[in-house]
Amino acid sequence: MNEWLKQLFGMANEATEEQLKEKITNVKKTADEKDEAVKALANETLAKKSAETSLQAANSAKSAAETELANEKKAKEEAEKVFSNERKERIELLVNCAIADGRITPADKQKWVSSLNDDFETKSACQRAEKFEDIIRNRRSGNTQQQHPGQAGADSQPCQRAYGKDRPELSRLLHGSQK
Repeated sequence: MNEWLKQLFGMANEATEEQLKEKITNVKKTADEKDEAVKALANETLAKKSAETSLQAANSAKSAAETELANEKKAKEEAEKVFSNERKERIELLVNCAIADGRITPADKQKWVSSLNDDFETKSACQRAEKFEDIIRNRRSGNTQQQHPGQAGADSQPCQRAYGKDRPELSRLLHGSQK
C-alpha cells in the first residue's frame, strides 16, 4: 500500500515509512506556505486596488475643488468688475450732482472723478460732512430751512432726476439723510 505513495512522491521503493511520512509532511508544509503566499498576494492586490480607488477618489475631489476654486475666482472677478463699474457710475453721478448743485465747477469735474477714484470711501464721506457743516452754518446764521444742497430749486433738478425715487440709497449717500 505504501508503494504507490512512494511512487507518487518520487521516492525509491526502499524508502522507509518514516521517510515517507517526512516527505508527506514537507509537501504539506510547502503547500501550506504556498497557500499563505497566495492569500498574502490576494490581500496585497486587494489593498492595492483599494489604494487606487482611494487615490482616484482623492484626485476626483481635488479636481472638483480646483474647479470650484476656479469658479469662485471667476465669480469674484466678475463681482469685482460689476463693483468697479457700479463705483464708476456712482462717482460719475456724485460729481454730476455736485456740478448740478453748484458745489463744484465743471472745470473741476475730472479732478473730482480722479480724487474719488483714488479714495471713494473717505472722499464721499467728507463730501457728506461738508454738506452737514453747510446745514449747521445755515441754522446758526438764522436760516431755518432744512435744505440739503440738491434737494430743492431749479438748480437741483438734474441731480434729483439722476438719482430720484428709484434710487433712494444714492439720495442717502449724497445727502446723508434717511429718506
